[in-house]
Amino acid sequence: MEKDCGDVALSYTEVSHLKDREWVEGTVTMPLFQVDSRKGFSRVTDGQWDLWACGPRVNERGVADSEKVRMSFLQVTEVRVK
Repeated sequence: MEKDCGDVALSYTEVSHLKDREWVEGTVTMPLFQVDSRKGFSRVTDGQWDLWACGPRVNERGVADSEKVRMSFLQVTEVRVK
């Protein structure tokens, strides 16, 4: 492996409540959720910022909203414990 580099495995999940929906002719109300999940593996250099993930948000109809793009950055810094 390269000097001052490290391998990072990440798993990220975000659950959002979209709305409540009525079922069975209005007798049962249940929440609708959206799940945004990312998994990845990255080789990072100590102290440097890396773009880890990038993609549009998805609305409650399941359509990508190109005006709302989420970017995830990663920075790893080695810490020495004495």
